[in-house]
Amino acid sequence: MSKECYNETVKPCGIQIDGTWVTQRGDNFSLVGVIFDTPDGTEWAKEEVRFISRAIDYTESCPSCGEWVGRQTPMLEAVRHRILPCCACSSFVWLIRPDFEDDFVGEHA
Repeated sequence: MSKECYNETVKPCGIQIDGTWVTQRGDNFSLVGVIFDTPDGTEWAKEEVRFISRAIDYTESCPSCGEWVGRQTPMLEAVRHRILPCCACSSFVWLIRPDFEDDFVGEHA
């Protein structure tokens, strides 16, 4: 079954530690390869999720609401940003990857 069959919004609490989204019907889909629209004011219009990591490796709490990040909280890794799905404030919090500019300059110098 394809993702196009669903008329659901991906919500932060529906994302598992492995980066799969669990639909209301209980189906699982990987978010790797999914393209997200970026927030207003972001330098790129869209970003693709490249891989999943553990959020606790990058932040102890949500920058939006201050809630502690759990050990089972995933981090969606895109090229320019890390996307934290925070269940407490039901938000996708976009964090700039501090290593982006160094990696980009090193690869394209």
